[in-house]
Amino acid sequence: MLNENQPLPHAAPRRFFAGQRATLRCIAASLQPAQQVRIATAYFEGSGFQALQEVLAGKKIRLLVGRQEGGEDSLRDVLREFTQELSYGSLEKRTRAMRQMLDALEQGWMTVSVGEAWPQDAPWMEARYLYHHAKLYIADEQAVVVTSANFSRHGLCVSREAGITITAFDDVAYFVHRFDAYFDAARSITEELIAALRAWLAAYDPYVIYARALLELYGLPADEAPPQLPPLAKYQEGVASSVLQSLLEHDGAFLIASTGLGKTVITAHIAAYLRMQDEIDNALVVCPAGLREVWRRFMRAARVPSVEFSYHTLRRADGDSNLPILEHELEQVTEQTLVVLDESHRLRNEEADGGDLRLSNERIRKAVREKEAHVLLLTATPYGKEFAEVESQLKLLPAPKRPFLTPLGLPVEADVWPVQKLADLPELPPCTVLTTPDVVHHFGKRDESGEQYVVFSENDHRYFPRRLCLRTVRCQNPFDEFLADLLESKLLYKQKLLPLALGQAYLLENIDTFLSQGERQPLQEALFLHQFCSSPAQVKVVCDKLEHGGYNYAFARQEKLGQFIRARRKLVRQISKSSQDPKLQALVDIIRRADEAKVVVFCEYRETARYLRDGLGKLIRRLKVETTVDAPHLDDLLRRFAPVANEVLEEQRNPAEEIQVLIATRSVSEGFNLQDASILVNYDLPWTVLQLAQRMGRILRPWDTPRDINIYNFVPSTMDHERIRHARNWERRLQERNRQHRSLARIPVLVFKESRESNRAQELEMESLGREMYLADENFADLNLNQVMEFLQTVNDLTTSTFYSDLATISNRDEISGLPCGIRSAMVKPGRKRLFLLLRRGRAHLDTVLADARGQPLDTSWHRDEVMREIRCLPATPRAPFDMYPPDDKFDAWIELARRQWAYQHNLEPTKLQVVCALALFPGSAAKSGLGS
Repeated sequence: MLNENQPLPHAAPRRFFAGQRATLRCIAASLQPAQQVRIATAYFEGSGFQALQEVLAGKKIRLLVGRQEGGEDSLRDVLREFTQELSYGSLEKRTRAMRQMLDALEQGWMTVSVGEAWPQDAPWMEARYLYHHAKLYIADEQAVVVTSANFSRHGLCVSREAGITITAFDDVAYFVHRFDAYFDAARSITEELIAALRAWLAAYDPYVIYARALLELYGLPADEAPPQLPPLAKYQEGVASSVLQSLLEHDGAFLIASTGLGKTVITAHIAAYLRMQDEIDNALVVCPAGLREVWRRFMRAARVPSVEFSYHTLRRADGDSNLPILEHELEQVTEQTLVVLDESHRLRNEEADGGDLRLSNERIRKAVREKEAHVLLLTATPYGKEFAEVESQLKLLPAPKRPFLTPLGLPVEADVWPVQKLADLPELPPCTVLTTPDVVHHFGKRDESGEQYVVFSENDHRYFPRRLCLRTVRCQNPFDEFLADLLESKLLYKQKLLPLALGQAYLLENIDTFLSQGERQPLQEALFLHQFCSSPAQVKVVCDKLEHGGYNYAFARQEKLGQFIRARRKLVRQISKSSQDPKLQALVDIIRRADEAKVVVFCEYRETARYLRDGLGKLIRRLKVETTVDAPHLDDLLRRFAPVANEVLEEQRNPAEEIQVLIATRSVSEGFNLQDASILVNYDLPWTVLQLAQRMGRILRPWDTPRDINIYNFVPSTMDHERIRHARNWERRLQERNRQHRSLARIPVLVFKESRESNRAQELEMESLGREMYLADENFADLNLNQVMEFLQTVNDLTTSTFYSDLATISNRDEISGLPCGIRSAMVKPGRKRLFLLLRRGRAHLDTVLADARGQPLDTSWHRDEVMREIRCLPATPRAPFDMYPPDDKFDAWIELARRQWAYQHNLEPTKLQVVCALALFPGSAAKSGLGS
């Protein structure tokens, strides 16, 4: 074949200085009668062989390739450039030409000639490498074309080149002699070219194409992150890439990652990459108050100018001194701003939280929708009770740029990303989900002792807890009778509102009777129960409010309620003495047994936290104990408690100031690193099983040594008090049945499932969890790592995003990434005949193309994730049968047509689009595709 099948004229010029195939005509005419061809070129492409393949067929060929000096590095450059070029330029009939070239190279391999005289079994094509810049095409010893044209299609067929054919005997002999001398001294690259062509021409399984596309699309940019940033762990790299691609494609992303998996460092790397690619020039972070300094440090390390605000500021309509600053910054937001919402679930239920939260969400939506800022939502728990909380957060993302395709294939415009259930989130285009169980499963390794760890960097291996020890601490509540009397008295009933329909016809004495009866508030009763189980200090707070009516509703019999409370003040004062509190004494015992191990104690109420700090300080001499309540600088406090987890430099640590016991409230149960502690005490029952998992997540993180984690759950006698049980209508029969069949280790999971199935309020879930734990036969349970992961997977109710899971299971990443561009395959897939192309334009931009049988790109091509779902397959997925697999020339033409159509749609030059990989999809059953149902 000669340059796209155009025949050469019979008479070709002996010299040329032109383009339009003048070079090809002259060289082909000179080489046509030869039996032995010598070619010297500074640059060599497979397209050059393709242009001359008919002329070269059957001839003995010596090819001397030049390029720059540089030894092995330069040699690798020559081979890499040769391979890279195979996936550029016109691809029509390229495969057939390269098979011919490979066949030529393989004849007699391992018997490569070294001298001037060739043995009979020598290869008829041999390639060698030596630094030079000459371009010669020598026919036997009869003619030499001396030219500026390299052995490439561009040099032979396109560029304006100059050259002349020399036939004088002495001149030809001179060039032959010099060529052979250089050739003999050159390094052979024949074997390397054979290997490169074999790799390019190989018949690959469909999974290799899918895996290569995953690695290309979800791999990180080549730019190096700022050295001040901690390196990403392997499991974080794919997540960072997925989120980065979502931000580039959709201007928004939603990262849902289990506690302790490093959302902050992942985001910092994403911000750094966006900055390096000139996609952003600043960031605005909204986060829990105690994390502002953490975010400030990470953004500084990422070299991204940023401002940080708390949700407290965002939600205040007025009265916050930082609010004017926040409003100013939101006004300054542009399309070059990255808005980060850390712990975005705090904005998840705007209807339930009244005007403040609606105002917060509106401020964010305005910045994102009107100012076209990028936005990144981060959370470990996208919702607590209602799925509507997820939808509230999705409203904060930019609207989808393109229509959605319905199951019938109809495009539908949407203002908010549509989801029907939690299981939809991992597959939603802007969402990336990462769970701890999947990290353990896919990235966990074992050392020589069998301990399981994950690699964060070359010198940083962190171990997962080998065991989680659950302990139930049953304690006597001295306020049980007080609470039982209060519940039975019905004094907690809310005052009823007089129905308007009764009007003036209703007698006054009947009105008094009606109002005094009141209305029971079961959920409020559960709140009182929780507070009475907390501490004497919190009971005192409740009594003060009950006595004087300090709630946002009126009690039906406020005067009698006040008398009731005053009669029991002495009891409260007596028990408030730390030496008289059995629950506090139980905590003292745990801390003393802990020796010097760090302990974090979670409670729900600020007064309880203060009470514990003061009480422990009195009962345990020299104990270093602090609380997050009233801490002027929370970040400093946490660094003193957990210097390792919060990366305090060794020279900055002061052991004399470190804290052994931290009393924390709910505000610290999310987003903070406390894993210097290996002991966690739930002094107050968490409201939900999800909150229990969140608290556990503060310390249930990889650590630098293998260890056990101890969780103590304090459960008061209140949970099995006969009179309280009757007053709260607890079902004893059900409890007895559960007591027989439930182990302590299974209780949280079962309570969680029951709460979800019955849509149980958090107050009632707390009661159920407490009762189940109190009534269980055992008061301890040891969970191995797999059991802990099962619990977390169940409670989170989410699975890792499909593509990220697939990415994590690629066992031979380096091998697949090292394959040449242009690899292809075919498989059976239900639906129409389609062609997948992954195209690269420029250095980093990738296009996913799904074309029909005529090479016309489909609308689906715009949706990267949808395209990837179309080609998703398994390692066992077979190639299409031989009778389906397209022949070389047809496959080349289909790929070239689809690439050309895509280029025209985007006003691009087709030959500048590199084909990274291709996969043909032929109609057939799911069984044939290897995916099954």
